[in-house]
Amino acid sequence: MTKRKDWFYIVIALCMVCVVSVVVVLIVLGEKRRTVAVEELKTRVSQVEARYHQQRTKRTPAPKTNTAPDSTEVVDTTSPSGDSIEAYNEFSEKQVAVDAKAILDLLFENKEEKSAQEIEEELAAFCAANQGFILELRNIAATGGPFHELDFSKGSKMELLPHLEQIRDWVRVLQKHGAMAAANGDYEEATKDALAIAGFAEGVGKEPVLFSQIVRAGLDDRLYTLIAGNMQGENLSPEQAARIIEYAAQFNGRNDIADAIALESTF
Repeated sequence: MTKRKDWFYIVIALCMVCVVSVVVVLIVLGEKRRTVAVEELKTRVSQVEARYHQQRTKRTPAPKTNTAPDSTEVVDTTSPSGDSIEAYNEFSEKQVAVDAKAILDLLFENKEEKSAQEIEEELAAFCAANQGFILELRNIAATGGPFHELDFSKGSKMELLPHLEQIRDWVRVLQKHGAMAAANGDYEEATKDALAIAGFAEGVGKEPVLFSQIVRAGLDDRLYTLIAGNMQGENLSPEQAARIIEYAAQFNGRNDIADAIALESTF
């Protein structure tokens, strides 16, 4: 009886040793796989960061003309230089001196307390009175983005991007201005506004952050709403239609979303 007990304890001990050994092996293998996965993810993130910095393309100054404009025409007198982030920061600072700044802040203040009709009426009045502001927005959008300097060392805090709300307000103004221009039969102005919205969407999409990708989808929705609701194809010239189609043909956010998800995984 004693021998049986001894063998029983020996078998139990051997089983425990085997179980512990298997667990240790699994932990070691799992840690190795985890290390490999983390290193692959870090490599991917390094590639994302490098691609983001490469996308900071230089702006080309607007060509100067000697033609005297009509006295009632609003002329774009800006001379863009530097990259898109500098352009955004430059205009954000300059807004203090732009009459539209205070009006725009007031326009979108306490939006939840206003009816949709009130906001639309205020938007229409704002667009009619601030043509120079519209030209400024088009100029920034034309840089193609990105519009914010991302600090990859901040980790998940990098997602706190202060410029996205401002750009969403700007795009809302452009959408309303484009709809008003189309209603007045000025489809060239409406096309410029549509392409400006496209420029902001493209620039935000270059930021490899998931929230930026969500905002980009919202901006594209405003673009498509403007086109579908106010810019029917039969009213556009072939050149205007071609410029809009060119943007639509180039749109492919899958790589941008994949980059953003890679960063989310790292966070």
